[in-house]
Amino acid sequence: MTASYANLRYESQDRIVRITIDRPEKRNALSQELLLQLLDALDRAAAEPDACSTGLMVSVGYSGSGSASSNSRSSRARSS
Repeated sequence: MTASYANLRYESQDRIVRITIDRPEKRNALSQELLLQLLDALDRAAAEPDACSTGLMVSVGYSGSGSASSNSRSSRARSS
């Protein structure tokens, strides 16, 4: 069973299936297309006879805005 996904990486090795959401340009935001791909990948993992574990991960190929907003809050707190 071979399937390729536009927004996921599917890897099966040593009885472990790794499904990685790989849509960093959209900060891995869920879309209807991504959810359908994810459901398909999970069905695929469940059908693997030798798989004993499935992991769901997200790629982190972007700079998050969390540190910037934390810094701006700290600046505001100091200036008050």
